[in-house]
Amino acid sequence: MLTKSFTPNGQSAVTIGNIIGAYQSLVTKNCLEICKLRGERMRKLWQRNYYEHVIRNAESHECIARYVAGNPVNWVIDKFHCGDGICPPASSPKGGAHDSSD
Repeated sequence: MLTKSFTPNGQSAVTIGNIIGAYQSLVTKNCLEICKLRGERMRKLWQRNYYEHVIRNAESHECIARYVAGNPVNWVIDKFHCGDGICPPASSPKGGAHDSSD
C-alpha cells in the first residue's frame, strides 16, 4: 500500500520511495508464489537501499541510459548470480548467501 505524504498546499503526493516499495512488494509476492509452486525456498530479492539521482541535463541522461542498457549483461558475472535469481539450488539447505532470514 502506498503511504501518502502531503505537499505544502495540502494536496497528497506519492513519493518515489512509496512507488518502489509497492513495486517490490508486488514482485516479492509473485516470486514467493513461484518458489512455492516449485517447492523451493525464496532467496533475498532486494538490496537494502537504492540509488536515486536527478537527471539534470542531456549528458547525464545519456550516461544513465547507457548504464541501464548495459548493466544486465554484467549479471552473469556478478558474484551473487545464481541462475534464475529467485530460488536457491535444491541442494542448498538455507539458501546460501541470499538467505531471506538475514
